[in-house]
Amino acid sequence: MGVCLATAIVWFATANLSVATPAIVDDLGGPIITLQWANTIFIWLVAVALIALAVALQVRSA
Repeated sequence: MGVCLATAIVWFATANLSVATPAIVDDLGGPIITLQWANTIFIWLVAVALIALAVALQVRSA
């Protein structure tokens, strides 16, 4: 249950960032592609961490 909740929170957070990307780029004055790559890398790292956590919890409960 906890891993599902964490996944949902991360999904909502990253979905909001994608919508806000153009405004953030306007404020920072950088290229939009850099911010999109940072967002993609963040999503992948969090996904890997959540999968590792789910596997660890499943192994621990077995």
